[in-house]
Amino acid sequence: MSPLVNSAILLDARTHVGGGEPMSAGQHVTPEHIEAMLEAAGLAERGILPGDIVLIYTGWSDHYEDPDTSGVYYSMAPGLSYESAQYLGERRIVAAGLDTPFVDAVAEGQLAGTSPPPLGTPVGMVFPVHEHFLTEVGVHTLEGRGPQAQGNGRRRRLGLLRDGTTGADKGWSRRSDQTSGERDTIALESLPAYYSVA
Repeated sequence: MSPLVNSAILLDARTHVGGGEPMSAGQHVTPEHIEAMLEAAGLAERGILPGDIVLIYTGWSDHYEDPDTSGVYYSMAPGLSYESAQYLGERRIVAAGLDTPFVDAVAEGQLAGTSPPPLGTPVGMVFPVHEHFLTEVGVHTLEGRGPQAQGNGRRRRLGLLRDGTTGADKGWSRRSDQTSGERDTIALESLPAYYSVA
């Protein structure tokens, strides 16, 4: 797969949706949440542009363990609502990513078949965000535990580099401070191979 070299927006749903706590399993990030996060970051006028990568920090990565002894991180998670997938697709983004194992919201017990998908999931669709992105609008999905960095809405350049010896991805991010023009490069943790563009 070719690298994605695009502008990216990092939105902090943990702060603006979760009130500073990780979002709950099955909880949706809605278009209204996205617009409020853009507003809070001072990016409402810019908005989301064609070609952007939209990264959403939900705080769910707090549940990540290696090895996964509690069985929480991979069994449920918050995610985008179907309406958010349509909203982002209409803006012609190239990729969307969350610090979750899925881009869809997954309720506790859903994967085990003991509970239905979260309220608001279209009838007859289990993973509607994934389906819409990959089969209807061609948006890449970034799923996994990183980057674990709180977002402030500033524009970032994000790179995921494949390490041929370990199979792991390495990430880097360059933030441009839109007010002062300062730039800094932030080294992100080594990302596991499953954090990839699907």
